[in-house]
Amino acid sequence: MSIKLLPPALSVLALGVLAALALPAQAQARVSLSEDAHITNSLVSAAVGAAIADQCGAIEPRNVTVFFKTMALKRYAQDLGYSTKEINAFVRDREERRRVRELARDYLTKNGVKIDDTASFCALGRAEIAKKSLTGQLLRQNGR
Repeated sequence: MSIKLLPPALSVLALGVLAALALPAQAQARVSLSEDAHITNSLVSAAVGAAIADQCGAIEPRNVTVFFKTMALKRYAQDLGYSTKEINAFVRDREERRRVRELARDYLTKNGVKIDDTASFCALGRAEIAKKSLTGQLLRQNGR
């Protein structure tokens, strides 16, 4: 069984996060998007949160928080000087998408998630919420 890391609603949201980065910015020396730890960690956190929300009915995304985190990530990328063309290429790059999915899968596995065990997704989600990690900030328990 494979994990669907980004359900349709969050897929659109994640693409929005990346697309929001695609605003003009001034050029300067910078690390590539794929090598920027903050961008990678943010995308992995979003993918982990999406997997948790998709697999655990008791947890859902905090859409307003996701929006504000998206705007902050956009400002971060603008400050680094990424061009629209560079961002669009990054957003569309299949290898980058695969890399983020693999990192998210690794994180899930290292934190006790079993693909066929919904309870393990819920347990990780509750733990992330409790420790107020970036993933936890993107999620909330919905009481189902």
